[in-house]
Amino acid sequence: MSSYENVWISSLALVIIIVASWTCGLAQATQTSDDRTDTPKSGSITGRVVNESGQPLANAAVFVRAFGVAGPGNVTASDGEGNFQVGGLEPVAYQISAAVPAYTAAPRDPDSTQAPYHRVGDSVKLELIRGGVITVR
Repeated sequence: MSSYENVWISSLALVIIIVASWTCGLAQATQTSDDRTDTPKSGSITGRVVNESGQPLANAAVFVRAFGVAGPGNVTASDGEGNFQVGGLEPVAYQISAAVPAYTAAPRDPDSTQAPYHRVGDSVKLELIRGGVITVR
C-alpha cells in the first residue's frame, strides 16, 4: 500500500468515527428531550372563599377551568375555614369561581389592575356577597 492509500483509509476511518459519534450523541439528546416532555409539570392553586365581611364560607363549590377552554374543568369544595386547594394543574392560566347557596360573586371592580385569571402557585381570595333569597309558600 502506498502512503497515499494509508492516508486515505485513515481519513475515511476518522470520518466514520466522527459521524458515528455525532449520530449517537444526537440520539441520546433526542431521548433526553423526550423524557423531559413525558414528565408532567403540575402544580396547585390554593385559596379561601369568604363573604363580604371576610368570614369564611364552608363547603363552597370551587370551579377551576383553564382560561379560554370550554369544559367542566376541576371542582373542589372549601373546608370549614373556607380554604381550598386544587392540584394536578398544568402551568397555564385559570379562571376560578365559587358558588354557595344564597351567595353570588362580588362584582369586579372596573378599576382593578388584578388579572381575571390565576396561575399555578397563586393563592386566591374569592369573595361572595349575600344575594336575595326567594321563599315559596
